[in-house]
Amino acid sequence: MPVALTIDDKPFAEWKLPGFLPSNKIAVWSLTWTAARGSHLIIATVDPLNEILESKEANNSAFINLGVAERENVFPWSALAVGLVFFVIAAAAAFFLRRLLLSRARP
Repeated sequence: MPVALTIDDKPFAEWKLPGFLPSNKIAVWSLTWTAARGSHLIIATVDPLNEILESKEANNSAFINLGVAERENVFPWSALAVGLVFFVIAAAAAFFLRRLLLSRARP
């Protein structure tokens, strides 16, 4: 039995079920899709050409509306800038700690 997947009303993939799939049972496939920013309609349809006689022909599809946003830049600084900031903080801390230790060591 064929299963068709469309994304934004365009055919994307098709599979063949290995045999009969009883009602309320599932079959699982995996695929890769690189989504573009925006809204997408994804529809999976079992028996898309209605070749199998069924009591209900209108329940062969499932869909999801999927919104895809741009990935937020979680941390806008480059690794070099972050490293430089931490280096300056560590150097300043070492300088002040040394001064503190030297001042305590003097009589």
